[in-house]
Amino acid sequence: MRTTGLQVSGVGFLLRRLELALVMGDPRMAHDPLRSQRRAIAVGVLMSMLVAGGAVMLALLRPQPAVDEAVLAQDEAGGLYVRLGEAFHPVTNVASARLVARQPVEPTHSTFQQIQKFPHGPAIGVPAAPELVQSPGGAWMVCDGGRVEVAPEAQTFASGVLRGPSGVWLVHGTQRAKVDDQTARLLGVPEHNVTRPVVQQFDRLPDLTAGVLRKHIPTGLPEPFDRTGRLLQADDRVFLTLRGGVVELKGPRRTYAEAIIGVPARRVSLAEVLAQPSVRPGPRSLGIIPDTDAPFAPAGRLCAGQDGLTRPVGSFSSIPDAPEVSFSGPRGTSVLSTERGLALVSETGVRYGVGSHADLAALGFRDPVQVPWRVIAGLPDGGLLSEDNARATTATITASAKTAESPMATR
Repeated sequence: MRTTGLQVSGVGFLLRRLELALVMGDPRMAHDPLRSQRRAIAVGVLMSMLVAGGAVMLALLRPQPAVDEAVLAQDEAGGLYVRLGEAFHPVTNVASARLVARQPVEPTHSTFQQIQKFPHGPAIGVPAAPELVQSPGGAWMVCDGGRVEVAPEAQTFASGVLRGPSGVWLVHGTQRAKVDDQTARLLGVPEHNVTRPVVQQFDRLPDLTAGVLRKHIPTGLPEPFDRTGRLLQADDRVFLTLRGGVVELKGPRRTYAEAIIGVPARRVSLAEVLAQPSVRPGPRSLGIIPDTDAPFAPAGRLCAGQDGLTRPVGSFSSIPDAPEVSFSGPRGTSVLSTERGLALVSETGVRYGVGSHADLAALGFRDPVQVPWRVIAGLPDGGLLSEDNARATTATITASAKTAESPMATR
């Protein structure tokens, strides 16, 4: 005979009554406390597993702070502490800690209570330091008003005529000479109005005056080479007599001399010219005027760059022409090498000296860009970043030095 569903249900009912009678001492089954107990146990086990899983994840993501081996520790408020020997010293910024540690260390996050377990020393560090993120390289230049600009690229011009507060100047390469007011017209090139800081970026040579070429002084050579300031033409070449010999005129030099002297050149044979000694023009006659057809700077904005007159191509700044801004450059810190040593320039235009290449490596910078000192000399000085200065004690640690907006804790 087959078992029916009612029989199975009845057997289950009797088994539950027997279980309740054995466990609870009450077979009446007014309610089923074992089911509630099982449900509570299951929920408890599930909650315990969730809590344990969360604790494991928290331990992996944020392990218990430990500073036993840390060189640089940072508490929950942003305060920085650098280890010297067995003691922790409050330090003004990450840059100072790196200079003291002689390596580009990163802060180890901990708590104030953990750090207080170790011996403490006096506060040390330099009061201010730039961001420790190196900026891309670029072309450095000084523009009107002494504004220092860094552009991704720059267009360089060999020569140009500048009019500044102190007069008219002929610039060739990195040198300048004061010239007569009509020089730009004599050469047929544009004249550029610039401010004093741009003019002063170039090394000064003796003034160049047109009257020197108009003087006729005996040269000690046979006629027609016996007087200075004479133009002589042999075939399609033009020469100028100077004291002690002749010089061939080419490019802008020829244009300038022909315009100043104003007398047509005498025809002579090339053999006669080649028989005379050759001389170099003096700095007051034609010295700075180029003798090649190198292009003069065309009309437009000009700056004084590393190799001469330049014009920025592109800009790192969103406001490159703002006159009230004294520095325009890329984000981050620029690493420079000048004839006076290493330097760092912050994105706000503050210049910091660096004690040595070892100090530069400790800060985490490398590959400095070669820039003349005169280009960055006008920037505000932020002080010297060196190991000795970083180890010097400081009276207080300001809130701005302890609590940083940036991850490098340098602001």
